Amino acid sequence: MQYVEFGSECSTCADPSNDDKGGCVGTFVADSTTLVFTDKLLDVSLLKLNLNPGVNLTQYGYLQARAANASLDEEVYLLGHPFGKPKQITFEHDDGTHARITSTSTPSICREQDTLGYNLDTESGSSGSPVLGARDNKVVALHNCWGCHLNGKNTGNKMTKIVALLRSQNLLPKDAVADDHC
Repeated sequence: MQYVEFGSECSTCADPSNDDKGGCVGTFVADSTTLVFTDKLLDVSLLKLNLNPGVNLTQYGYLQARAANASLDEEVYLLGHPFGKPKQITFEHDDGTHARITSTSTPSICREQDTLGYNLDTESGSSGSPVLGARDNKVVALHNCWGCHLNGKNTGNKMTKIVALLRSQNLLPKDAVADDHC
C-alpha cells in the first residue's frame, strides 16, 4: 500500500531511531496519491495527495520556491528523508563548514545540464529533497542523482526551471513561488 506520512522526525539527533527506515513515526495523512505531472528531464513529479478523512494539512505549512536563481557561494541546506528515515537536515560540508553553492550551472553525474552544484553532505536516497537558501528558507533546487562528482559536488535541478515548466503547463500550485518583493 502507498501512503504519505508527515512529521516523521525524532526528538533529538542522538535518538538511535534516526538511522531506521520508518523510525520516529509521524502522521499518515494519505493512503494514495494522484500523479498530476511528471518530467523525466528535470526528474520531477507533481502529486495530488488523496487525504485521509479528517486530515488537515494547515499545521504543517509548506515550502515555497524562490523566484530567482541561487547565487554562487550562497549558503544552503537540505531537508530530507533518505531511504525513508526520519527527517534529516543537512547544512554542513564534510569539513564542518556551512554548505554553499559551488556552481550556478554544472552538468550532473546523470548527464543533466545546467544544474546547481553544492557541497552538501547527503546520504543516498536523498533525491527529491528540497535544497533551501539559508538567507530566506526558500527552495532553490530539488536534489537529484546519486553520488557526488569527483570534485565533491552534489547537484540539484533549479527550481526556476521547474517553476517555468509547471507554469507553462498551467500546473503551478497557488502560492508555490515566494513573493520576490519582500
